[in-house]
Amino acid sequence: MRRAAVLLALAILLPAGAATTPSAVISTADFAFSPKIVLLAGTGEVVRWTNPNATVNHTVTSEAWPRHFDAGVGRLASTDLAFATAGTYPYLCRLHPVMKGTIVVGPNSAPAVATTFDNSTPLAGIVRLEGTAPDAEGPNAWVRIFLANRGVVQGYGIQTNASSGWAWSFDLDTRTFHNGKTSLRIQATDGHLGSEVRLNVTLANPLHKDIAITNVTHVQEATQVRVNAQVSNRGNAPTGVFTATFSYRVDDEDRVFRSVWPLSLAGHSMMPLTATLDAKGKIGTFVVSVVGDPANAVAESDETNNRGETTFTLLLAGPPTDLLER
Repeated sequence: MRRAAVLLALAILLPAGAATTPSAVISTADFAFSPKIVLLAGTGEVVRWTNPNATVNHTVTSEAWPRHFDAGVGRLASTDLAFATAGTYPYLCRLHPVMKGTIVVGPNSAPAVATTFDNSTPLAGIVRLEGTAPDAEGPNAWVRIFLANRGVVQGYGIQTNASSGWAWSFDLDTRTFHNGKTSLRIQATDGHLGSEVRLNVTLANPLHKDIAITNVTHVQEATQVRVNAQVSNRGNAPTGVFTATFSYRVDDEDRVFRSVWPLSLAGHSMMPLTATLDAKGKIGTFVVSVVGDPANAVAESDETNNRGETTFTLLLAGPPTDLLER
């Protein structure tokens, strides 16, 4: 079903079946407009809303009054709107008002995005992205880069105070993402008008494993010390089975008070670790170490980040005093 109540010559509802290529496609899945904000390079560009739901209707309704546009997005259908006037258009779904989005229509000049890679070939390592952005005044000009990878979108912002068209560059570390096909979006705006470039890319970094121990902390109580840590695999390949140990140092000797086995992490994943040290009869300053893969059973790309420590002091009487934590 396609429906248009008020059109005011700002947004034009295109007829069903019209041969149009949209500049942006917005999904209404899961009762949310995605992407929520769309930047169009100029007037005349088309936005398509799709509804993959077989039982629920939606609308695309301008929040301004009188309304600039009001169109239905039927079940298993799509609706196209062409924007004839530059400006910012917040909108919602009248049937589900929690669904909100914004269309920003800029002048007929998209940022010239030039990159040092050919996106038709797989990407690996650190990739330089560079280009130019629209004319800008004040601190609200920015370029944003979004990489969607297995359902997770990671964004990076580059801000400028330039007063005219400006060049930008950004080094994107593709090694922190899963290999495979993904979507790269580059948005540029002067704070009001802007545009967006979309690229389909394939990531193909060499497989590697990297066990890291981070965020080692402790909580002292009257008769025990609880130690918390995080173990992660910063590589893109599964670690296989490994062990993590908790130990405290006495007379330059590490005494293990807990071993966690078996552990196994997928690429780019993490999990919490915890252990409790019995503080009865212990007096003095102690260094507790958490070590991932102490036997070096896993061949890693970085063997220097497998250990984390926290330091505390146990007193003979009274509550324990925390001296240092790192």
